[in-house]
Amino acid sequence: MKIKLTILFLILSANIGFSQDWNPFVLNQNSYFKQQYNDSAKVENFLLDSILIINGTEILFFNAISELNPDCYKNIKEDYENIGWLRNPNKIDSLIKINDSLLFVANYPNELDTFIFKPYAKLNDSWVTNGISITCTRLGVTTILGNQDSIKIYTCTGNGYDGIEFKLSKNYGFIKFLPLNEFLFHSISSDFPPYLELIGYSNGITSVGYTQPDFNDYFHLSEGDMLFWRDYTNPDDIAQHSLTTYYVDSITSSYINSDSVYYDYKRTSYTEVGTISHVGNYSTNYLRKREGQMLKNHTSWFGLKNESDHQSEMFYFESLYFKIENSDTITYAQYRLPGLLVDKSNCWVGFIYDYNMTVGFSTREGQIFRGSYVWWEQTLTLIGSKINGIEYGNTEIPTGIDNIAIDNLKVYPNPFNDYINIYSPDNITLIEIFDIKGNLILKSEINNGILNLSGLTTGSYIAKLTDSKAKTTHMKLLKQ
Repeated sequence: MKIKLTILFLILSANIGFSQDWNPFVLNQNSYFKQQYNDSAKVENFLLDSILIINGTEILFFNAISELNPDCYKNIKEDYENIGWLRNPNKIDSLIKINDSLLFVANYPNELDTFIFKPYAKLNDSWVTNGISITCTRLGVTTILGNQDSIKIYTCTGNGYDGIEFKLSKNYGFIKFLPLNEFLFHSISSDFPPYLELIGYSNGITSVGYTQPDFNDYFHLSEGDMLFWRDYTNPDDIAQHSLTTYYVDSITSSYINSDSVYYDYKRTSYTEVGTISHVGNYSTNYLRKREGQMLKNHTSWFGLKNESDHQSEMFYFESLYFKIENSDTITYAQYRLPGLLVDKSNCWVGFIYDYNMTVGFSTREGQIFRGSYVWWEQTLTLIGSKINGIEYGNTEIPTGIDNIAIDNLKVYPNPFNDYINIYSPDNITLIEIFDIKGNLILKSEINNGILNLSGLTTGSYIAKLTDSKAKTTHMKLLKQ
């Protein structure tokens, strides 16, 4: 079934009588869905915010109300929507409502482009779309985010879709469904993706369950917190070698309010063989009007990073995930700046061909990734952290790449309380102990034997041991 409509971007009032009562999406409700992948869940959200009526046909728009005027939004979509790598296929731009049917329409070359769903179907009602038979197989009542509601269950059969289900509630819309694009061009040689399952919603008055974190949820480091980074550069010139360096940033002060965050920090830089190359003091800031603009709720396939009253850079969300770690929900967000420009004054759009950046964030550490992919690759990746005294990830600066291993070395116990025993057939003659900031805190000549480290505070340390043949080994020590 092919349906071609010219969609006019006219925003009508939200009060046009679109009651819930079995509609898959609730007007002006931002609905959050998860797709569960092993230990993490990907999040998609859908906001039906506008309905347009043309000759009795309702067109349901998602995220149509924006800072752009309707004509400008339309121009941007027409210029960019065919760039495949920009599109998130799970997102829904619009649905068409004709009588008792909802139509999901796409324009995929040489593929079916329309999927039909009937939310008002009664028990045992059935219809066929794209060779798939869909039947309303069960009615019931269930608890949805703490509230009881009536539900309908629709079951698919045929064309490789046997057993696929839709769960539709009377007051909250879909509570479980497969991404609608899967019914247009799914490859029977691959598995279906996880279901989208309702985990939260916000309607401007109340928020229930999971909702996307706000700006201040991402930035809350304090004095003493530490971040461990790997900086990797891979030149486009094959005659040049790639370079890896490491940084340990120790927060010395922080200033946080609702609109901005400022961190002062001491950075210790390490070469890829673990030697300190530089120590300096730095500062950085994050602004709600900048990062906050890109981390807020986005249900469309693009947003604008506002640089001025006229020209803005386009960005889009690559991913939003969360994990449950020690009873805490940690959200990870990542957006991409692909070098697309928009002039809001005249709806002009253009490209910056030598610009491509990806930025990632976590609600535990703040910014955790920054990657530039233009003529070469350069990435800054958080590999570990120490937040409120608790270590996460890898807090060990890689060392020993240039080591000559000391045979049969024994250092015990590790973790230790006050003393460690050191033994090597060639005798350990020197030990140097560094804290995780790279500061040398102990240097002692020894001849194997027992070393008193009772003066060290609880935490992690790096020990450099040298034997009588000038062989060296680096290892991590943990003081309990």
